[in-house]
Amino acid sequence: MITSRQAQTPQSVRAALTGAVLLCALLAPGGVHALSNPLAGYDDEEAAYKADVVQSRRFGKLHEFSLSGGVFPGDALYVGFAGTFRYTLHLSDLWAWEIAGGTYSFDLSTGAEKRMLDRYALKFTDTERLLVLAESNVMVKPIYGKFTVFNRWIWYAEPYLLAGAAITRYTASWRVGPDVGAGVRFHLFDWLALHLDGRYYMLWSGLPARPTSPADLLTGPSTLTNVYYLGAGVSFLVWDRSP
Repeated sequence: MITSRQAQTPQSVRAALTGAVLLCALLAPGGVHALSNPLAGYDDEEAAYKADVVQSRRFGKLHEFSLSGGVFPGDALYVGFAGTFRYTLHLSDLWAWEIAGGTYSFDLSTGAEKRMLDRYALKFTDTERLLVLAESNVMVKPIYGKFTVFNRWIWYAEPYLLAGAAITRYTASWRVGPDVGAGVRFHLFDWLALHLDGRYYMLWSGLPARPTSPADLLTGPSTLTNVYYLGAGVSFLVWDRSP
């Protein structure tokens, strides 16, 4: 006759074996890393040392035509309200060439020049104002993602960096120089996007002179003009890049 204690012996043996297996898994190097560290990366990421792309970019258009309104806020004598048109050729998901951009500035006086003349009988040495700006830039777009707006709409965002050169016409001179900038593009539809960007232009009145001493190299040219631009607008995108 088998007693109840003898009948429970196989269950206790199975429980002991199960505990031994779990203990071995914990003591194994891979098991310790996987179970004791919940923040560790997945095995496939560790093996490849990179994250796989789960979704390609939705908006792969070739041509972009943009209209922008902006401001040149950096001058003490005037504020320039800018109207801008740009054409960009998107060569790939990463690279684009802003082939041409043109800006016209509507300048409004701040009154600083009149106040300095009335109060202190002083005149500014450089009172020229920016009239027209043309530029061409190389654009890189390393980041792409999407988010929800008011939990109702999905917007696709594409930040970008750019660098290039610009030529400007002031009231009495031409000025040229390099520029850099950054912005973000929000795709609303397949053909329409909103964009925000900021740019910095380092302009010389003519070609910069060769420095004759280390002091000249540190101080830089005396004809240097720093121009800042902040703008926003709409972009129209046409013609898919892929056939």
